[in-house]
Amino acid sequence: MTAADSVPVVVGQARTGIRALAVRGRTYVPARGVFERLGARVSYTPPRLFVRRGDDAIAILHLDTPTAIVYGEPRVLDGPPFVRDRRVYVPLRLVSEILGARVSYASRPRLVRITPGAAPRRPRPARVLLPPADVPRVRPLAAAAPTLRPAPVRRPVPGPRPAPVAARAPRPVMPWWTF
Repeated sequence: MTAADSVPVVVGQARTGIRALAVRGRTYVPARGVFERLGARVSYTPPRLFVRRGDDAIAILHLDTPTAIVYGEPRVLDGPPFVRDRRVYVPLRLVSEILGARVSYASRPRLVRITPGAAPRRPRPARVLLPPADVPRVRPLAAAAPTLRPAPVRRPVPGPRPAPVAARAPRPVMPWWTF
């Protein structure tokens, strides 16, 4: 990466240390730096990148794959997200599409300006359920253990009683010296 390949990024009115990359005619930005400055949370579990706003999942991106799930719908991207210098880079157009930001380019001084905007309306109220990034996957206790029920109590069936056992006559007691 050369200095000619990277362009400074301004989010809102503040200059950031973020630099956009020009790769094969497309502009890429570091996902965490831009999304978090625009109010979204990013979690990265290789090979997936999750973008959330509040409790809603906004996008799920797979590295080196030019498709993503945005608001529950599959979408083709300009280019695949990739990792360079321990940062995940995503296409700049994706930021404007899913967060409603306005993107403009300036040639002098050379920079990319991202202005936050209202999030675009979803095509339908879809909600993608994702596991929280900081909670390990564990089955709930109720699902992990089988349901224990008490054994059924056997009660006698009403009816005639059995006949009593005949009484036996006591055995005669013999003295010990008769043996």
